[in-house]
Amino acid sequence: MLVVIVEPRISGRKADRVIKKLGFRRTHRVEARGLSGGIWLLWKEALLSIRILINHAQFIHMKVLSPDGSFIFTAVYGSPNEYARRFFWRNLEVLAPTITEPWMLAGDFNALLCSTERLPRGNSRSGGIRDFQSCVLNTGLLDLGFSGPKFTWHRGQLKQRLDRMLANPLWANQFPQAGVYHLPFFNSDHRPLLIKLEDRMKGITRKQRFQFQAVWSSHESYAGFVQQNWIDRDGWTDTLQTFTDKLQQWQHTIS
Repeated sequence: MLVVIVEPRISGRKADRVIKKLGFRRTHRVEARGLSGGIWLLWKEALLSIRILINHAQFIHMKVLSPDGSFIFTAVYGSPNEYARRFFWRNLEVLAPTITEPWMLAGDFNALLCSTERLPRGNSRSGGIRDFQSCVLNTGLLDLGFSGPKFTWHRGQLKQRLDRMLANPLWANQFPQAGVYHLPFFNSDHRPLLIKLEDRMKGITRKQRFQFQAVWSSHESYAGFVQQNWIDRDGWTDTLQTFTDKLQQWQHTIS
């Protein structure tokens, strides 16, 4: 088991005492700056091995070795400052081509992928959404969705989906039964995210997963691609399968 806590609002000796009370002996952290920022990694399992690759104010990049398989994991705390987040997006775009293993990212991105991830709908910054969309497209990452309530953060009447999990296709296919769960609010304005890797259907052969990504529709070539490739000649089922195959090929050309 690996626990990630972002924006803990404490650091130094006070953080040491809290972690000790929680019973975690294996820890790594990027310290908070006053009441903002900070990322904690806490783990117990002797079978879980973690090698830190990069420390950054907005993320910890690491290699995880577990009985379920090895992969790259990036624990995320995206800055609430839009300009600072752009540096984070750029870091991900630089990292992505160097990663040839399964890769997952999870945490508080402090950003929306589309305007429907916010209630009420108005007043969301379209520039921030476009920046995040471009990053996801350029890195070829997939949003693995969730189970539970849609919005992970609230303040008064404002609700947003700021917390999520992304992964590259290698990770999604290595863990085809992985699930992301939005848990109830508890002493925080963010919902905890629970990510389960275990396969409950071991021994059953499955096709590689395919999920349509809403962010694809924001790409400048998407409308033309649909117009050119959605051809209803052989019935709904065959048309959908053919279009899906072409869509997967197209996705690789834009990332």
